[in-house]
Amino acid sequence: MKLSFLFSKSLISLYKNPILAAPPILLLGFMFIFSKLSVQINNQLNTELELTLWLVIFSIISLLTISFFLSALIGMSYDAIKNKSKLSNLLLYSRKFFFKNFIIILIILIIYNSVQFISTFIVFHIGKALYLELKFAQVLYFLILFAGLLDIIIFMTFSSFYLIIKNASIKESIYDSISLVRRNYVQILSVLIIFFVFNSLINLIEKKIIVDLINSIFTLPYISLILTNFLLKFKLQNSIHHG
Repeated sequence: MKLSFLFSKSLISLYKNPILAAPPILLLGFMFIFSKLSVQINNQLNTELELTLWLVIFSIISLLTISFFLSALIGMSYDAIKNKSKLSNLLLYSRKFFFKNFIIILIILIIYNSVQFISTFIVFHIGKALYLELKFAQVLYFLILFAGLLDIIIFMTFSSFYLIIKNASIKESIYDSISLVRRNYVQILSVLIIFFVFNSLINLIEKKIIVDLINSIFTLPYISLILTNFLLKFKLQNSIHHG
């Protein structure tokens, strides 16, 4: 599938299904209120143990909420491509997949933090051995981290999509995602770089609320549609090939 066709087809689907903005907007609203509540709770805590426990609780609730609405967005994106997305299906996909999706998100975070730790460890010892200046060490750290993410995290891109669209197990979802990315690495990398650049440009806007609204109304639904279209096209090609 040509990227130009993939982007245009997904854009048309988004235009016909503006309801796809509902999950990201609801997530944005929840996180805004929850963050305000968290600040108030933090002000009431006195010990380091209490603050640490609340941080853990806050992180788990946040990740569960992200998983809940991300599951809804992916499921509704699939509906939009196949027929028509409906708001009534939001809870259907969320309740069915949010916990398994939460596990996948945790796995991705663990891998990301591991890559980050390894990058820091490598740069620290190289910098110490070669007496690198701080700015060179920072550049080296970024390059190692970026390379690590490209070689590892990118293969998890479609895990949540396989989980929800294919109703697969966590293990199967991760395996299928790795297989898809391995066969279409350059195209998927191109899509992610395009959105990385787009997101970087949006973040130049000073008012954070405007950035959040753009991401909720456009960016997140759009990339969800693009990745869903990519996966469905890949599944179709495999069906034809095995047929």
